[in-house]
Amino acid sequence: MEKYQSYLHKTIRKMDIQITKAWSVPHQELKVENLDNNSTVVQSAYNLKIYERNLQMKDAYVTKLSLLIDIINMTTPPGVWFNIERHTAADDDRIYFRDSVLEKLRVDLQELKDTPLIGA
Repeated sequence: MEKYQSYLHKTIRKMDIQITKAWSVPHQELKVENLDNNSTVVQSAYNLKIYERNLQMKDAYVTKLSLLIDIINMTTPPGVWFNIERHTAADDDRIYFRDSVLEKLRVDLQELKDTPLIGA
């Protein structure tokens, strides 16, 4: 995934399309089960990890974008798919994931700031 994202990044830059951001999202884990015919008996089970990489572009003209889509279609490795979407505020929320340790430290710091000093 990292090599393919790097390849796309270089290709897009060579096409004079500006990349404003590049980021990854924490992977999702899926459990897939294959059932026997007409039953609920699990024949096999697989744990899959789905990885997501994103490139945000700016000022991509339609003529260049159609060529880029063709390049992506021809070079996409097996098991990889792509989407082209307009960036939204919800995408910004997915970029950053919560760090529970950092959140606890922030709460502890705020409590220390709110604690009155002795003898003051």
